[in-house]
Amino acid sequence: MAKKLLLLVGAGAAAWWFFIGGRTINESHVRGFYEQQMHATLSRDPKALCGMLASDFVGEAVEISLAGRVRNVQDRDQACNSIEEFYASMDKLGSSMGGMLQIDYDHEIIDIKIDDARSAVVKTRYKMDLGGSIINLSGTSTDTLIRRNGKVRVQRTEGKVTTRTMAG
Repeated sequence: MAKKLLLLVGAGAAAWWFFIGGRTINESHVRGFYEQQMHATLSRDPKALCGMLASDFVGEAVEISLAGRVRNVQDRDQACNSIEEFYASMDKLGSSMGGMLQIDYDHEIIDIKIDDARSAVVKTRYKMDLGGSIINLSGTSTDTLIRRNGKVRVQRTEGKVTTRTMAG
């Protein structure tokens, strides 16, 4: 009888975690997520950054550069490929300059809205300088974060990024 009761309590706790406890999100989870994102960015870890995207991720961005204005929409696989390509390009550029390209990155959380404890809508602003002032990226984003099985993921992002190079 005690084993059955223990098994029932264990099953109830697991069900609670799967359906409620591991899916609720709060401000601490949000801030921790962006700290992990900053660490992965500065550590040049595209796999970790890709792992922060939900399986149903959709990213929509307006990219502004000397080439003009381009609207880009990506699913998770496309975004992961773009992240990998970005870091590979940085490695190649650093090698051509005789070393490793320096990354300076900073972000600021502007606003966090948590309506139902199931998702958070977060407005951010960020800046990334590569190689000092060779390439400067700055942008804003509105991210929808979710939490599944205790892990925070980006489900959707909408943003704008401006790229400036030494040439322009």
